[in-house]
Amino acid sequence: MDDYFPIVYEIEDKLNEIESRDAKKSIALLMNDVFDIRSDLLKLRKTILPMRDLLYQLLILNVYIYLRSRKPISMTSMIT
Repeated sequence: MDDYFPIVYEIEDKLNEIESRDAKKSIALLMNDVFDIRSDLLKLRKTILPMRDLLYQLLILNVYIYLRSRKPISMTSMIT
């Protein structure tokens, strides 16, 4: 996951640059920049979502394994 932070920071820098630009830039150029950022975000999303699903599956599996490995508690063991 750490490999994606530079990409996110780059997108953030692009957005900051768009915000700070002179208003004289044409709308067409501004729209091109916005669509380029949108494209980058969609690529990032397509990469991250499958990993998120995989992590959820691993988490569920680990919880299942943990719960199966626990010994049941008997009342006599609680008293002594």
